[in-house]
Amino acid sequence: MPTHSLPEHPDEILTRTPRDLPGGPFSLVERLRLELAGKSRVLLYLSSGPCAPAFQELPFESVILVDQHHRRHEFGSKVIQLALDNNAALRLLFTLGVKISCVLGLNDGCCEGGNYECSYHTGGLGRLMPIIEEGCLWLTDHHYPMWERTPWSMKPAEAPICFSHPEIWHYPAPPRARILQWNPLPTVEFHSGATAVRIVHDSVWSHLSTLDALVLPQRTAKSPGCQWYLHPDARSSGRRHIPTGLAGRPPYLALMGEYPTRSVLPLVRAARGQGARRMGVFPGFRGFSRQVVEELTESDLGDIESVDFFHLHRGDFAWSRKR
Repeated sequence: MPTHSLPEHPDEILTRTPRDLPGGPFSLVERLRLELAGKSRVLLYLSSGPCAPAFQELPFESVILVDQHHRRHEFGSKVIQLALDNNAALRLLFTLGVKISCVLGLNDGCCEGGNYECSYHTGGLGRLMPIIEEGCLWLTDHHYPMWERTPWSMKPAEAPICFSHPEIWHYPAPPRARILQWNPLPTVEFHSGATAVRIVHDSVWSHLSTLDALVLPQRTAKSPGCQWYLHPDARSSGRRHIPTGLAGRPPYLALMGEYPTRSVLPLVRAARGQGARRMGVFPGFRGFSRQVVEELTESDLGDIESVDFFHLHRGDFAWSRKR
């Protein structure tokens, strides 16, 4: 039966280039775990560019700078530089149970730090959400209307003056600052026999360890961000290798064909045939979401335990909460 359990002992995961880890023959995972143990104020900066002295002065216990263009992994007294893809780093931090209290979102766009997507738009946001803690400070030079429709409510805040340092902030306008508070819509549950069919206002990635299968659009499954997150140990970045065994066995993937999708029943049954019993479904239905969900609730799903439809946008599946 497919499973998605993460390694019980992360320190067993070794990098293939120990010289990239100053301070001893640690694995990357073990070193990160030791460095971040007990740290309650952690800043994350994806596609960060090079480290500057000003990052040492930020009022956080740890500052994590992620960029594929870093020459190697570096561990300082406060600043940690990870020479990884953004999504591989997010999966690594999620595996270790790290919670982020501040996200620095500058120049996060498609061609920075070895990146290929806007890190804080819909896809990247979903993979970031599992490690954001309640009350996280989000600083950015962008305006993302999407964030205002997610499970997070955004309270305007004043950016700390330390972030205005020219080595960190390169723009005349001050950063946009928001405090994030968790405020999802209620979960809606239907039943098909013993199978629970739920509408969940959350990121599917937050529930990855409990799911046997993912039902998702082909374009999502083939995107670099999704590939890196699901298989962070299957690629290499230049001379540096992603930690082997990090992700455990990935869930079964059932791919939606046409867009918008009008039925996932054949995909759910195919996943069941592969041994999956707990499934997570990505949105991709436009005006057909009610038809898709009702078809499942009216069908015999056998011994499937649950089919959860995850969504970030508050407007998705609105009909289910008006009953």
